Amino acid sequence: MGLSQLPPELLAMIASYIMPDDFESLSLTCKQAYDWAKPLIPRHNEYRRRYRNFSFDFSGLTTISDLLAVIADDPIIATYMVHVELDGRDYCEETDMRDANYVERMTKRLSPLVLGSPHLSMLRDDFDEQLSSGWKKLEIPFAEFGVPFLATLLVNVETLILPEEWCDHCIITNRDSSGHIVTSLLRLLVTRANDKALKDQPLQKLRAILPARNVDLRVGTVMEQLFPFLALDSLKELHHTFGKCAFARGRTAFPTLGRNLEIMKLNHYDICGHSAKVLFKDMHKLRVLEMEYSTRDEVMGKGFQADLCMRSVITGTFASLEKLVFTGRELWPDTDVVECSFREFKRLKYLELSTVFFVNGAGSMSPEDAESFLEKDTSEESSEDEENIADEHVTEDGGDSEDQEETSDEEDDKYMNAHNAKGAIPEGTIRTPRGFRRVKPLLGDKFHPDDKRKMYKSGKRVWRLVSALPESLETLIIHTPAAPRNSACIERMFWRFEQLRAQRLPNIKQIEVHVHKKHPSGERIRGYLRQTRRLENFFDDKKILTKFEKL
Repeated sequence: MGLSQLPPELLAMIASYIMPDDFESLSLTCKQAYDWAKPLIPRHNEYRRRYRNFSFDFSGLTTISDLLAVIADDPIIATYMVHVELDGRDYCEETDMRDANYVERMTKRLSPLVLGSPHLSMLRDDFDEQLSSGWKKLEIPFAEFGVPFLATLLVNVETLILPEEWCDHCIITNRDSSGHIVTSLLRLLVTRANDKALKDQPLQKLRAILPARNVDLRVGTVMEQLFPFLALDSLKELHHTFGKCAFARGRTAFPTLGRNLEIMKLNHYDICGHSAKVLFKDMHKLRVLEMEYSTRDEVMGKGFQADLCMRSVITGTFASLEKLVFTGRELWPDTDVVECSFREFKRLKYLELSTVFFVNGAGSMSPEDAESFLEKDTSEESSEDEENIADEHVTEDGGDSEDQEETSDEEDDKYMNAHNAKGAIPEGTIRTPRGFRRVKPLLGDKFHPDDKRKMYKSGKRVWRLVSALPESLETLIIHTPAAPRNSACIERMFWRFEQLRAQRLPNIKQIEVHVHKKHPSGERIRGYLRQTRRLENFFDDKKILTKFEKL
């Protein structure tokens, strides 16, 4: 029997429960179908106006529970939500959740929606008891269940802005948390959304996570809360600000992240080196990575593992990455500088770097930290004569001077043998409480074969553009503070660049150097004019740059 033969009352009921896009298609099919849908068109237009681009700021609702209550009254509302902003609702119901009357009233209102959830019914038998006890014993103001349960209803959502802190991130990063109801629910959502045989699943259309606007800048947020969404095959873009990714030993309940991710932009971010191994290992389709580093620890300083982080990026994205922006703001003196090569990138065309990741210097610190750094290390960066840096001095023509303390070939071998003997860790393994475990080696050791990998006596490797950049590169932009060590780093980078550019970097067309005169805190760097002139003089007689900018 065709639709036209059904009673009008039944047709109206069918029209009231179909998806928004299907409703529009039905109403445009023919005049008879339009007549069936006509009574529901005002409701359709109103829901589309109010909920397609949902934000608490314009909805008149206050909390996630309020939103769920509205959806409980008419579940079709959730299907209208395409662009959803939950920003600022991390501490939902902090006072209400301690009000017994509120809990009882909201439980009664939401119970039909919760008990009728097909996803919750797929979980274990004791779910109802656990949810009830967990709700009543809540001691912290996280609305841990609200966000994932709302996610079970969002079958058409395409872009999502999450609250700053909607759960305790330990339930995401702890592999032993599989028994937690939130983790179980999220894993079920991810599994079903990634199943191509299933249609109209929650989060199956999610393509972008956008940054929250209301973030506590003192402590920031954590990326771990995004892992369930990063595990979705549909996700193409991730934009996040003022965050960190530092889960212990790279453990997570969602081990495969960003499988189809193409764009990742992180602003004011800190990624632990060991976390980066897990984060980037499956991002084989990532085309654009932009990361501006900024330490998120304002109480106790910790060095950024820049080299390990970059090696992890190379290992996961070497075959796909086309644009890489790796810049930084404030760094601690014990930052582990970049020594790896970028030559393993196959498609990289645009590269933007900062010298703060290649040398430990005062230019990337606050004025107070810079003064302390200078006092502790006067042998390498004298406060009286800032240009005398014994182990990093480079002559004006770009060649290595005699007083630059690079090691000879014999000393290189001697150093490396001694270095390897210290830990006595077999190659390709890591030490664990149960012994040594073999791990997949990270990329980043492929320098130009014609160049010897020179090292300083400190053990750091000399990093030069013609040895470390891929042939595919077209645009290179380097940021540098106007500080002595950073200026010397620039001079080292461009060693023999004019002579070898055509042979080793045939596609490069644009090269820029941007010199910054201020500390991350906004105060001017001591001696910035001298260092700016130093770099101007270095490039004056060289046909290298397309732009030299003073900022």
